Amino acid sequence: MKYSETMLVERVGESMRRHKITQAQLGEILGLPQQQISARMLGKVNFSVSDLVAMSNHFNCTPGELLASGDNLFTEGL
Repeated sequence: MKYSETMLVERVGESMRRHKITQAQLGEILGLPQQQISARMLGKVNFSVSDLVAMSNHFNCTPGELLASGDNLFTEGL
């Protein structure tokens, strides 16, 4: 599996749009202020493993689906 922080940020953004949540709401899910979510979405700070687990639980996907490149990942659960 090929991983890229840029791909993760794109997948998180897509998941946020599909679930209609804001950065502030994602911050609540992750226990972080909106400013920290913004920094992560801008690539200034990397998402942590615990962030990844919490997001995959919320978005009803696997951590691998958020991390991996490829077009066939997002399942109907998203």
